[in-house]
Parts: sequence; structure tokens; C-alpha cells
Amino acid sequence: MVGILRRVGRAFFYALMAVCFVATVMLGIAEAIDVVNNEPKIWGTYRETECVPAVRGCDSYGTWESDDGSIRKERVGLDGGVDEDGTARAAFQPHGLRSDDDLGMVHTAFWVDAAVWLPWVLAAWIAGVAVHYRREGRDRDVERAHEDASFDEDLDDLDDDDFGDDEDDTDDHR
Repeated sequence: MVGILRRVGRAFFYALMAVCFVATVMLGIAEAIDVVNNEPKIWGTYRETECVPAVRGCDSYGTWESDDGSIRKERVGLDGGVDEDGTARAAFQPHGLRSDDDLGMVHTAFWVDAAVWLPWVLAAWIAGVAVHYRREGRDRDVERAHEDASFDEDLDDLDDDDFGDDEDDTDDHR
């Protein structure tokens, strides 16, 4: 029963890792396509108007306006943090596979740059974790097989005397 549960757990783990890997690769491909297609990122200023409590700090919502004043977005989220004065330099991507119009988001410089490399780093990390646990699991399976084989050899080495069978006893135990 333990063996079956172990196999089911491993199958679930590898299926989950495969889904995460594919999702991060798809994000990386989407960003790469946007970069290749020269999808514009329009820079401007984000002003926080609301801070909604979240697990870590708050989710920032506010107004973003392009540097030239031609685009203004109300109630957008900020991917990043604001300065002490409640503002942040942020970019907006109006088109592309990862359109900020669809997401309702603007991004600080760090996250604009990270969108290019972070999915690939995460995909490599997920692959590394999966390979590590596969090797570790295989090593544990080999150890268990050796322990089982060693136990079987120990049983084969035992005499009938070791089991208390007195029928064929030639030794005098008086």
C-alpha cells in the first residue's frame, strides 16, 4: 500500500511540476513575442490612491498618466512599490500578448525588465527541482531494493537451528 501511495504522490508531484513548467515557458514565450514585435512600453507616473490590505503589506491601486499626458488610466494596479510620496515611475504596455489594458496593471522598471528573464529562470528552477527529486527518489528506491535484497540474503543464511526446529537437531543441547 505504501508503494502505491508513493507512486501516486510522485505522479502528482511531477504532473504539478510539468504544469508549472509549461505555464512559465508560455509566459516567457509571450514576453519574447512582445519584445520581437517591438510592442511599446509607455512610461509615465503612477500615483497611489488606494492601498488595499493584503497578505504582505497592501495592493496598490491608483492613477497612471503617460509622460506626454496622452494616456491616463484610472484604478490600475501597480506591479511594484511606490516611493514615500505615493508615486512610482511605471510603464504601461497597451498591446501585445501581455497587454496591460487586459491586466489593468502598470509595472515599475524592475518588473518591466524581469518580465524578460524571470519566466526562464523559474522554468529552469522548476526543471531542476523535478530532476533533483527524481534522482533523490531513484536513489531511495535503490537503497530500499538493496535493503530488501540484504534482508532476503540474511534469511537465506539462517540455519534451521536458528528457527528452533529440533527435529533434525544433531547437536546435544543438554
